[in-house]
Amino acid sequence: KNLTKAKNTQIAYKNDWIDFDNFCQKYKVLSMPAEYETVRNYLVYLSKGIKQDYKLNTIKRRIASIAHFHAENNLPFDSRNSLIKNQMNVIKRSLKGKLEQTSPLLFDDLKKIIDLIDEEIIKNPSRMINYRDKCIILIGWFGAFRRSELVNLKIENIEINNQGLSIKMDKSKTDQEGNLEAKGIEKSDNPNSPYCPVNSYIKWLNLSSIRNGLVFRQIDTSNKINHEDLSDKSISLIIKNWARKSLISDNKLSGHSFRAGYATELAKAGASETEIMKTTQHKSADMVRRYIRD
Repeated sequence: KNLTKAKNTQIAYKNDWIDFDNFCQKYKVLSMPAEYETVRNYLVYLSKGIKQDYKLNTIKRRIASIAHFHAENNLPFDSRNSLIKNQMNVIKRSLKGKLEQTSPLLFDDLKKIIDLIDEEIIKNPSRMINYRDKCIILIGWFGAFRRSELVNLKIENIEINNQGLSIKMDKSKTDQEGNLEAKGIEKSDNPNSPYCPVNSYIKWLNLSSIRNGLVFRQIDTSNKINHEDLSDKSISLIIKNWARKSLISDNKLSGHSFRAGYATELAKAGASETEIMKTTQHKSADMVRRYIRD
């Protein structure tokens, strides 16, 4: 496992360096040894989203990659240089603003989406993608999962018990070693509730015949379940697609909307920040506050 992680890190560092070197060639500056002003300009380039929207951790890794290749060539490079540090503070503030623009998926809108999916299931009961999407949305919302966690969720991570589901991830964004406690998702008080995530999960297992490995997988146009895993971007596309069909504005919905929506509903019900953090598994109360909307 550690060897695989190390190999993946090496590949990421190599790709990061290629991108930085291409940037330097484009603007006719040295990539090695790199001037701190050059690295600062590169960070600005990344944060402006000229090529794509980069996550904060990706940008941090780019700095680590530059430092790594300088060290490999016995060249000095201080990733804590003031130019780099100040620019990263600017980027963090900018990305915080983007996060706060994410709309929460509130429970009333969740029900509208599930109602529409159920209508589609009645029309075409053999269409597997509808059952999968329903399960993704309900598990994602009631478990306050990140999209990266949903696409990596395995049968082996989930225990079905009398209360509902107990889900213990191998790892997550803030827990690379898998040390966090399991999450519990309760059954609905109404055993026939269409919004029960436990019923939806059991239904998906029975129909898909998935017995091990990834819970959510690609489904091709012939209605066949593939073994290929979903990308985390697929989760955002799924929620946007069903929101649009349900006449819900999808402009600001994203993979964060499950967590934002569930945290907001818990806050409305009077839950404390500590109680919310037990479900979202945030390490910082400040991060939870960003999800909770007026």
